[in-house]
Amino acid sequence: MKSVRTVAYREVEKVMTTATRLVTALLLIPIVIPQAGTKQEPQPLTVCQIMERLADYDSHIVAIRGTLLSLATGVPFFTQLAPTSPETCLSPGTSLPARIDIYEPDMHFLENPPAGYQLDRSSVKGANAKMNQTVRQNPNTSGFLVVIQGYLVVAQQGPATPPNIDRHGWYPAKLIIQSYKSLEVIP
Repeated sequence: MKSVRTVAYREVEKVMTTATRLVTALLLIPIVIPQAGTKQEPQPLTVCQIMERLADYDSHIVAIRGTLLSLATGVPFFTQLAPTSPETCLSPGTSLPARIDIYEPDMHFLENPPAGYQLDRSSVKGANAKMNQTVRQNPNTSGFLVVIQGYLVVAQQGPATPPNIDRHGWYPAKLIIQSYKSLEVIP
């Protein structure tokens, strides 16, 4: 016959073993608890996904995946975000290819930025340095594959109709850069 002490010891051992297994299992499961005040990053959308629901993204912080194009070959001003090949789409309500104008924020914008906007100066500075260096090494650089996060502003008017012209070109939206999430030279 087993002593009461032995039976009690085995019961305690079972409880401890079960508790140990539970704690071990919990430690192996990744737990992500957002800190108070942190905001989840938006998932990158393509230029065409933005164009499909342009009004829904107006005045929102978005992350956009696309091809950053220069004003002209050899000019290191990359200011147009276009769909990444093989994706193609048009600007809403037009026969124009989809493009989003890219801007760095000016001091007036930064004095009173929209809620949730936080400029990542180091990512913008690093991206600009990489683009300038790439163009110096290869003046025929056609563009960059990027993910840019920023504040999207949708144009309130459509493109000019002849005989009028848009001196600086027309874009259905502009993205005020918050940060570069990725930047790769187009091979």
